[in-house]
Order: sequence, then structure tokens, then C-alpha cells
Amino acid sequence: MKKIFYTLMFLIIGCVSSFAANVLKLAGKGGTDVQIIPGEENLLEVVLDNDDPVTSLQFDVTLPDGLTFVENSQKKVTERVTRSSHQLLAVKQPTGAYRFGLLGSGSTMANSVIKDNSGAIITFLVKADIDYMGDKIIKVTNVIGSNGTNLEHQRVDMKDQNIAANVCAADAGLAAEAITLTPGKSGIVNVTLANHMPLVGLQATVTLPEGVHFVVGKDGEFVDYTARLSDYVSASLEPVASKPNTYQLLISSLTNDEFEGTEGVLFGLNVAADKTFQKGNVVISDIKVSTVRGNAYPVKDNLTCALTQFTDPTGDGKWDIEDVYVIRNVILNGVDNPAADVDHNGVVDVDDIFFAMDKVLRPETK
Repeated sequence: MKKIFYTLMFLIIGCVSSFAANVLKLAGKGGTDVQIIPGEENLLEVVLDNDDPVTSLQFDVTLPDGLTFVENSQKKVTERVTRSSHQLLAVKQPTGAYRFGLLGSGSTMANSVIKDNSGAIITFLVKADIDYMGDKIIKVTNVIGSNGTNLEHQRVDMKDQNIAANVCAADAGLAAEAITLTPGKSGIVNVTLANHMPLVGLQATVTLPEGVHFVVGKDGEFVDYTARLSDYVSASLEPVASKPNTYQLLISSLTNDEFEGTEGVLFGLNVAADKTFQKGNVVISDIKVSTVRGNAYPVKDNLTCALTQFTDPTGDGKWDIEDVYVIRNVILNGVDNPAADVDHNGVVDVDDIFFAMDKVLRPETK
């Protein structure tokens, strides 16, 4: 093993240097940002973007506390590095870093060139402690490549890299990013959660637009519970002092029941609008999820649900004769349709027909 590293160093030392755009970095699976799941083995990719041909390569990886290299987990990405083109080693150094060596072993130097010019060349695994909290750095240093395709070997220099190794406990989202409310009726802002580890709690800040308020839903509360939440899980929405229309949401259980499943709608927020409301956003921010061990992890993105309220009875956003017929049907046949009360006086009568006709005949008043 040492002989291979000495051979690699011999090929690199004393070479003419190249200063083209060559970068070696770490990424998560599929080239994404490095996101660590505590308590599990996490796949990392070594990504090489190179303008120059590279036939051999070495670099050191230093892991932070809480992350451990999984011995013999290193693998070549065969789209760029094949079994016959290179030998791959990873050896622990006295400093604790792991030195990776990728030595060209093709029948010719042309056959030892790393294929293409972008993408992963190596993968390896790191095991995260169960209480790993993220906000730490993986260091990639002493990156040296060699271009052996020329008569005189050319050294390919690359800069050191500091890679953030944060925790990705879950990804939050919305079942619908826009909701249209009907006057007199409520709507539900359904929140999805794709959790990458067992979770028992969630907290967030919910901000409502002016003219929108929480209402009681099917479960007799402001929050609707899905089958992903056991009967022991409850939710609270408490106003935040000195911040109008802002609430602190907490979902938890005294028994620390884990959320069922790993994806789909977790809960819904029941909202309704005042008669004068037209449009605005529900913003869910500062989202954190927690584990049974009491570790809380932030969820990266805020959620924004756009609310609008139909002002015409048919709900298509434009005034025409169909809206007049809807009002007429309510008056003559007693159909329950709060949207027909277009003048918002609590009664559907002939005044609503006159109001709608005015909207149809004089569009400038819309």
C-alpha cells in the first residue's frame, strides 16, 4: 500500500504546474449539498470538475467530531473511473485525516485519464453519531493531481475546500401553495413533512395576513390531525406577544409518540377570511423538528401559502351573467351558498342581484 502512495507522489512531485479551473469537492448523494442523518451511515460523493486531464490524484479528508469514516467503504464511480483505469485507496494518517489515492493503472496514460470533466469520481460512507447536531465542517486538503498524458508530467493543483456538514432531519412543504377561499367558508393549509429520521415533535411560527383568522375544523381545533399523528399527539397555537397575527405552533405528545410514516401531510391549519379580505400569504417560518432524545433540528426553508378570496358567486374570478343566475337560484330555491351574498350584509336577496348586474355592466367598478 505504501508503495502505491510513493509511486503516486513520484508522479506528482516535480511536475510542471497547471493553473486551469480544476476543483475537487464533496457533495451529498446525487451532487446535492452534504446533509447528514444522525445515527446512520451517510453516502458522500467526491466530485471532480476539471479542465485539465487528470490521470492520478490524491487528497486528504478530515472529518469533524461526530462523523466517522466507514473503513473500506470507498468506491469508484465507474462512469468516470473504471476497475482497470485506476486503483483506489483510503489510508488513515497520524493526524486522523484519511488520505485518498487514485492511481492511474491503465495500459497507457491515455487509458488512465479520468473520464469526462465533471461529476463524482469516488463515493464513501461516514457514520454519524446519534446525537450529531451538524453545523460542522469537513475539510478537503492537500489536493494534488497529475496529468500524465504529456511527455513531461504536469501537476494539477487544486484549492482546499471546507464543506458544511449539516443535519437534514426533514423537509417541510405544502400540499398546495395557493388556496382560494370562499366567503363564509374555511380553507385548510395542509403541511407535508418528509422526515429522514424518527421524529416526535414540531414547532414553528405561523403568520397570518390581515383579514385572515383561525377557525375550528373537523377535529374541533384550529389544527387538523392526520393519521400520521397518534391520538396522544396534540397541537397548540399561541399568540406571540407584540407581533400581530403571529402564532407559535407546537405539536408534541407527553408519550413521545413518533410521527407515522416518512412522507405526506402531517397536519392542517384551518383558516377563514373576513368579507373584506382579498389576498395575502400565510407564512410558516422557523420550523424545527425534534427527536425522542430531545435534539431539535431546523428545517431549511420557510413555507408560504398564497390566499385569495373569490368575490364572484361562481368563483371563477370574473363577473358575468352566470353569477347573476347563481344568486337567483339561491333566492328562488333556497340553495345554501354564502358566496351569493355579494354585498356582504348577511342576506341573499334582490339587492345582491342588482350588485352583481352592476359588476357585469360596469367592469370598471370591479
